[in-house]
Amino acid sequence: APMPLASPRNATYQPGDAIAAYERESMRMLLNYGLSPIDGDQPLYTYLLQELEEVHFRTPEYKAILTLFQDQLAQGNVVDATFFTKNENESIKKTAIDLTAQPYTISHHWEEQHQIYTTKEEDDLHRVAFKNVLRLKLRLIQQLIEENRAGLQQPLSLEEEDQLLQVHTALKQTETTIAQQLGIVIW
Repeated sequence: APMPLASPRNATYQPGDAIAAYERESMRMLLNYGLSPIDGDQPLYTYLLQELEEVHFRTPEYKAILTLFQDQLAQGNVVDATFFTKNENESIKKTAIDLTAQPYTISHHWEEQHQIYTTKEEDDLHRVAFKNVLRLKLRLIQQLIEENRAGLQQPLSLEEEDQLLQVHTALKQTETTIAQQLGIVIW
């Protein structure tokens, strides 16, 4: 059975759940549509890899797929889904099969909660991918804000506190920027 995307026993909403979901969505798009052209000739994988360059994936199996794709590309190999679904690494193979299984089903409730829509995405790959990457970045930033805020609860020297407050300000600015970008692409 595929891994549940959000843990039902834990009713409180965790940014981590959403982060895993958006990481999954990014890798699903990479495997299913990576070679599809967007904006003329540029394949989707070029755009996705560029956007995810500074994103540190937190889910090991999605991180492994991303890293492997990048490593292959560095050697001049553009790989497709089959490369992953037939991989000798059992974890990568299993995850890739899960991500490319058709039809890709997702519960209506999950779509509503996370606004991940799977209809007609081939028609609008660039926007779907862009929106998902922005949501991933937003959730990661929000997680960092939470972690930073937790740091501020600890006993700190004035210097440490000042540093954490500066980090908080920078993170909040980034959050605002990404939220504005998302506001522009959600239509």
